[in-house]
Amino acid sequence: MILTETHMAKDVLYGELAEFYEPLYRKNLCESEDSIGDECDALEKIFNGYSSRKVKSVLDVGCGTGIHSIELARRGYSAVGFDYAPKMVDVAKRRVAEKKSRAEFFVGDMRDFSLGTKFDAVICMTNAFLCNSTDEEAEKALGCMAGALKSGGTLVLEVSNYLGQAAQGDFQPVTIDRTEKDGFEVVEISENEFDLPSGVLREKNTYFVSRGGKLFKKLQTDGALGLFTIKRAQPLLDKAGFRLVEVIDAETMERAGPDSYEYLVVAEKA
Repeated sequence: MILTETHMAKDVLYGELAEFYEPLYRKNLCESEDSIGDECDALEKIFNGYSSRKVKSVLDVGCGTGIHSIELARRGYSAVGFDYAPKMVDVAKRRVAEKKSRAEFFVGDMRDFSLGTKFDAVICMTNAFLCNSTDEEAEKALGCMAGALKSGGTLVLEVSNYLGQAAQGDFQPVTIDRTEKDGFEVVEISENEFDLPSGVLREKNTYFVSRGGKLFKKLQTDGALGLFTIKRAQPLLDKAGFRLVEVIDAETMERAGPDSYEYLVVAEKA
């Protein structure tokens, strides 16, 4: 049946369209694995240069389709990942089987988890942490992450500096992406607006799914990403029992500044 009406759903991309997440947002992975290799190189540089303990085990919070965990496992780390979206975890588990990886995955909520083991490092990549749109949510997530770390363990949060991008005139309020997979075409129109009093970036995403040139579905989802500046994040890290170690520019791997587009926030469990 051809569906042309609008369907409102929460987190469409991580649910019904999970198979299209990487083609839309991780385009380089569709052509080669160099991109994820570079990101894991950066993580290892942090582990080796900023961690007070030897990092052998890594928990990947908000792991999505598992790309970081699987690559870290390939490099010899004990890697476990989880995500709140079951369909994203399904993709990760399928990739594990295909690559015969030792990484493990499960479904879980970063604001409400407790594991029976502790790790040398916790990572939260690709803006997953920004899904905590309020200080209360972020505080819960950081508390759980601290609980999953050994004493002296390292936390790495990857977050976009949207306010910095806007200040430089490089923020795009409307973006359009498209991809094709398995005979389907997906077009995403993302409309983004700052809500500074609430400290969030509000998103409205519309997805047009077509096959054979005919509209199959139109899906919409609304969301909000927390605008976590270092000034805002510092007291939350302190309260969770972390010591801020460094804020790194994800592109240059040097100390980040107000003009950095992407931050790697490095903290240590006190």
